[in-house]
Amino acid sequence: MAEASPRDTRDPGDTLRRQIDGLQRLRALLEAEYRILGEADPEPLLGLARDKAEAAERLAGLTAEAEAQLASRGLPPGRQGWLLWIQSQPEARRGALESLWATLVEELEAVARQNEVNGRTLELRRRSTELLLDALRGTPRDTYEPRRTGGPSGHTLAEV
Repeated sequence: MAEASPRDTRDPGDTLRRQIDGLQRLRALLEAEYRILGEADPEPLLGLARDKAEAAERLAGLTAEAEAQLASRGLPPGRQGWLLWIQSQPEARRGALESLWATLVEELEAVARQNEVNGRTLELRRRSTELLLDALRGTPRDTYEPRRTGGPSGHTLAEV
């Protein structure tokens, strides 16, 4: 990752395109993770976790690069800086850059949504596993219905 200088001549539009590509890659990984979460074998999640970490690291580098490019032009970071930079571009280029910006925002939102879905799915899977383990240990939990009077039988599933 190159440091921005006061004479940074790199095109932030190129960085914006690379950020979109990186987000699309991360979204594809999250979607693959979701599919794997529905399978019985969680082993493929290990390699996927490494790929996700690499994709996130690459995105962080691109974000730092973009922020440096904006700063080298005297613009504030983030959304405000991007919108100011886009508005400073020749009119003939502005439409394409606005479209890129909109795509970036859509991809960010899609990644956030998929990450939320995956997090909820992981939590459900974790809870399900805990319930099964508790049942095997003979320490049942309340699941969907209140406990019946008289309490648990004292037998574990492994003993039955």
